[in-house]
Amino acid sequence: MQLPDDIYLNTAEQILEFGASKGDRTGTGTVSLFGQQMVFDITADKLPLLTTKELKLRSIIHELIWFLRGEGNIAYLKENKVGIWDSWADENGDLGPVYGVQWRKWDDTRVMNVDQWTLSDFAAKNPGFEVVAFDPAKGLVTIQRKIDQIADLLHQLRTNPDSRRLILTAWNPSVVEEQALPPCHSFVQFYSRELTYAERCEIARERAFQIDRDDSRELTEAEVELFISGHLTNKDSIPPELLDRLVPATRGLSCHLYQRSGDFFLGVPFNIASYSLLTHMIAKCVGMESLEFIHTIGDAHLYSNHIDQIAEQLPREVVECSPYVVLHRQVNDPSEYTFHDISVFDYSFQPAIKAPIAV
Repeated sequence: MQLPDDIYLNTAEQILEFGASKGDRTGTGTVSLFGQQMVFDITADKLPLLTTKELKLRSIIHELIWFLRGEGNIAYLKENKVGIWDSWADENGDLGPVYGVQWRKWDDTRVMNVDQWTLSDFAAKNPGFEVVAFDPAKGLVTIQRKIDQIADLLHQLRTNPDSRRLILTAWNPSVVEEQALPPCHSFVQFYSRELTYAERCEIARERAFQIDRDDSRELTEAEVELFISGHLTNKDSIPPELLDRLVPATRGLSCHLYQRSGDFFLGVPFNIASYSLLTHMIAKCVGMESLEFIHTIGDAHLYSNHIDQIAEQLPREVVECSPYVVLHRQVNDPSEYTFHDISVFDYSFQPAIKAPIAV
């Protein structure tokens, strides 16, 4: 597959060449192209980070952890000196029911006839609901539950990995007006499949190469093939930490994000890294390998005050490196990861390019 910079910059050129001039919510003005798609290889723990400008990994990782904690207040971000959501928060730091709240606490409130609630055995058939209000005069009961989409996704991957319902959505029409910023990256579908023997060997080879670069014991190609096939008898000769990283799972996991609106210069590089990392986290939790991240953007746009910046980035040389991520703990839910559980290696980059954010 192409390098992440090449994929991203090729799309940027398409927006500049074929995009339409459009007004926008912020009054800044954009060059916009509808329906763009990029595909990134994330096998063997690869993280598609742009090298033609620096990406702030600290902000990317902390924001994703914040999402996974199910929060709608920026207190966690402020504690960790991440200010990317400051412009949208109110005086108390609240953003309303944004991404994390929808991922982990989707509100499902219903009003029904008392008989429907009691006689149909509704509670037993639909676990998680609680009665929050009762109107005896009208014979109505109000019930409520919170849907944890991440927990449901993990359960499906563990019990029915071929499901076509591996969905995570942040777009909730009933609360759009309550959100400080309606979700831009709004709908995600995951896809799992069995890996071939050749694919598993290739993943193992790539990991062995990564470990060699980290100055660990070199693993020969013959050892890799013997190990994957189960015929390597002298496993004691390989350090345990090498074995833990080397062994490929038998299933792979891909992620397809639909983003309704993409600030292509500032936001999209961030989104590519974040959802690739999310895929790695979920794959690790359910014992799978990450395969690819597919990124579809509805309104892909460059703000008018970002044109000079993308023009500066386009001719820059891609830095030769192969970023990859190591998750240092095995956990049951990705919300259990802390910042210190996540390490990114072999990331080099050109200097950052500053640009104003459109609020």
